[in-house]
Amino acid sequence: PFGSRPPYSPTPVAPMAGLSGAQEAELNELSEDVMGFLLVVVGLVLSCFCCRGVYRRCCCCCCGCCGRRSPESNGEKEEPGPPKVRYTGKEPVAVAHLRHRKELSTAYALWLCSGIYGGHHFYLERLVHGFLTVWSLNFLSIGWFIDGLLIPVYVNAANRFAPDQVSSDGSCRRLCCRLPSVLGLWLGAMITFFIFTPRVLHNVGVVDIDQAVAGTERNPYDTLGVPRGASHEEAMAAYREQMRRVLSGPVCSSKCEEEKKQLDLVLDFLDGAGWKREDEEEEGRGEGPSRTRSSRRERGRAPGGERAWDDWTDFVNAEWRGLTDLMRERTSGEEPERRERRRRRQGRAGGEGERGGSATTAPPSSAKKSKRGKRRTGSQGKGSDL
Repeated sequence: PFGSRPPYSPTPVAPMAGLSGAQEAELNELSEDVMGFLLVVVGLVLSCFCCRGVYRRCCCCCCGCCGRRSPESNGEKEEPGPPKVRYTGKEPVAVAHLRHRKELSTAYALWLCSGIYGGHHFYLERLVHGFLTVWSLNFLSIGWFIDGLLIPVYVNAANRFAPDQVSSDGSCRRLCCRLPSVLGLWLGAMITFFIFTPRVLHNVGVVDIDQAVAGTERNPYDTLGVPRGASHEEAMAAYREQMRRVLSGPVCSSKCEEEKKQLDLVLDFLDGAGWKREDEEEEGRGEGPSRTRSSRRERGRAPGGERAWDDWTDFVNAEWRGLTDLMRERTSGEEPERRERRRRRQGRAGGEGERGGSATTAPPSSAKKSKRGKRRTGSQGKGSDL
């Protein structure tokens, strides 16, 4: 369900009848983009409901923010006409022009969420105190604790000039109605941005994420000679054919060795051995190789569903690493250190014959990929079904 990615998504997708692997991948890729677009549209619609009258009419029974009832109407709907007025002394004053009272609950909510930046001071119109709080981080957080004790005093001072006839501003109830939708929209936008940004840039042709993740000279599917987004079975069949062609020669020249390295990198991309190893190395960096081995053992003992979900999240992280490497390469003109380290490791593995096992390892979505420590046959062809 994630477009042209290798088949290590959390939920295996059954093949569609009458469609080839490339057509099915294109259809899944289109559905992925549509789902992301609909998620953003739904969030924007909810945000509009939050800020305009439809949402306010739905929530007026609990937040009282629609203003369709006046304090003088005794529960009856106010008829359209000139605004009601109150008489203070000799001058008539419109109800909308009266100063509303500040709420203690709103002040405490702002103190708890943004007290270090003085949000409660700005709400209570203590501007000088608020700016001093912003510049000093509330006096190095000491003022935050003091404000928690003095907020009732601040609220009484702010309401000192408010008329006794008016009610509070209802800010706490409006905040409780609108804040969940805004937080949900923000969280959904962040998750959507993290999941879909690298793949969307790849689909529109800005970058080649598959090539960046694999570390090859070309797109791994182009190296195998198959359409981009081909199924795992088609890619593995093309890999075996290409490797058989390379190994069929009597003497392997430098060009042959380079082709072997490229095919080994493609194989690591297809089964996830390359980018999973990088993710484990980054997690275990600073804690020694023992931490990396223990992390690999823990993931090997995890159930199949957890391994599939871990593989998908690791691939998203690998996409972001590849995207940052491409941006760094385009800005500085130097090859990323991670790609060079991967090629050196691949060269040592090919020279020492460390790749053992089978080149047709099942994708991470199945439960057969629990033994992650073994390497498969690469350039030397030991123990392979090629």
